[in-house]
Amino acid sequence: MTDASKAGLSKLTALKYLNLCNNNFSAFDLRPFANLERLQMGHNYNLTKIDATRNENLKELAIFD
Repeated sequence: MTDASKAGLSKLTALKYLNLCNNNFSAFDLRPFANLERLQMGHNYNLTKIDATRNENLKELAIFD
């Protein structure tokens, strides 16, 4: 899975917390999630790119194995 739109997540724009641990994302675009404050993406072993350039509310980004 390469992006949020393919996972059907892009319509959940009001989310403040999102846990995507143990998935298979290779890239994730955070731009649709302007209200997001916390994102956890542990154990996404193919993850090589995250775009958070417009996410001013993002306070915590956790990426781990």
